Amino acid sequence: KTGPNGFRLDGVYPNPFNSSSMISYTLPKDQSVTIRLFDMTGRVLKVTKLGKQKAGSHLFKLSGKGLPSGSYIAQVEIEGSSLTQKISLIK
Repeated sequence: KTGPNGFRLDGVYPNPFNSSSMISYTLPKDQSVTIRLFDMTGRVLKVTKLGKQKAGSHLFKLSGKGLPSGSYIAQVEIEGSSLTQKISLIK
């Protein structure tokens, strides 16, 4: 998925995942990044503020610890834009 100005959510692997999954994204310039995990009703379960990151490709390890099996939405947000991907946790 590609957002404005070359911001990309390259994928979440593995998906479905068991204990953890890697969120891969690319920033077109140095920007602040926040990663959120939502349940399917839109409730925010986890928020991780990563602060300012350099332009280029990045990986974020998403832990499924403490979460039940099911479907979730992973969101990568930069200044003024966000991209999401549906992910599944199987325990």
